[in-house]
Amino acid sequence: MGSDAHSLDRLDLQRAVLKAIPDLVWLKDPDGVYLACNPRFEQLFGAPEASIIGRTDHDFVPAELADFFRHHDLAAMRNSTPRINEEVVTFASDGHSELLQTIKTAVRRPDGSVLGVLGIGRDIGDLRRVEQEYRALFAHNPAPMLVYERG
Repeated sequence: MGSDAHSLDRLDLQRAVLKAIPDLVWLKDPDGVYLACNPRFEQLFGAPEASIIGRTDHDFVPAELADFFRHHDLAAMRNSTPRINEEVVTFASDGHSELLQTIKTAVRRPDGSVLGVLGIGRDIGDLRRVEQEYRALFAHNPAPMLVYERG
């Protein structure tokens, strides 16, 4: 590692990693209050992290969607395994929509108590479109088809 990496303290390193992740990433406390997020998530709400921290989903999205998010947050904090769901969201930064696969997992303190919920959202719209095209290829082709791997 270069000398710059050695000069970073642990918090600076964690912040740098969070900002480098291309997916949406966020952390909320057990009450649903935002503690941190990355630049990709800032685009979703169309606000800088400083304006997101200390607020809840109800401050940014319609109540029905905020309640949906909260339901999955609570389930993730109750479970010992990550909770995965899909959701369509509209980005406040430019109005485009994405189909996200969202993984939420409880973040625990060393004593096992819940610190909050960590969320990661990945755009899977292109993947779903390719899957549909692939299925359509087989469903609408009158000739028998076989898929195999060459070994």
